[in-house]
Amino acid sequence: MSKPAPRDGSENTILMKLDDFDTRLRNTFFLQGIGLCSNIYAIGDSEITMIDTGSSLGTDRIEEFLGWSGLQFANLKQVILTHNHFDHLGGLEEILKKSKPRILAHPEDAKTLELEGSCRIRRLGDGDVIVTALGPLRVIHTPGHTSGSICLYEENVRLLFSGDTVFPDGWFGRTDMPTGNSRMMLDSLERLADLNVNILLAGHGNPLFQHAGKDIEKALNNAKISLQKYS
Repeated sequence: MSKPAPRDGSENTILMKLDDFDTRLRNTFFLQGIGLCSNIYAIGDSEITMIDTGSSLGTDRIEEFLGWSGLQFANLKQVILTHNHFDHLGGLEEILKKSKPRILAHPEDAKTLELEGSCRIRRLGDGDVIVTALGPLRVIHTPGHTSGSICLYEENVRLLFSGDTVFPDGWFGRTDMPTGNSRMMLDSLERLADLNVNILLAGHGNPLFQHAGKDIEKALNNAKISLQKYS
């Protein structure tokens, strides 16, 4: 793990090459979001898949992330958005100025982006499989935080990219924002708890490299206590 010094002056930015922690996460990079900014993940080098883009509130955030990781904009082939909140998609503007990757999102959240004129988006459905350098990522539709929230599951590594649906330590996404729904969040957490997950890479916070299923189960139990009355 390293703490590079970005041009925006932030001393808290953390960049990780995740195969330093688990060799199966080959060529997978993590940039921790600080403040109103999501985590950003990049998979691969010659054909890069990016998961979420942060808010781009820092100077040249995506460009610096790729530069620190030894990656190039020209090799960015696809960007997957876990949902349509600004702290996860704000970096799209910078990306689309410098490359032309496919943009993928669930229809419920993609339509908002297209109405705003951001870009054309390929629709992802529950059960779709996205080919990446890490392996196939299966799309799991997990409404609750937004109606179009998704998670991405890699079965061989038992890895879940969870967006803002579930976080380490038993936390889960808030449901009091537009298109949020407490009942749907409970259903989504129940579905995730049924998966065999060991590694959790969430939309905020630090990566979790082992026993992540226990954290998902804890989140479900916490949600049952706090959200049951709203469902």
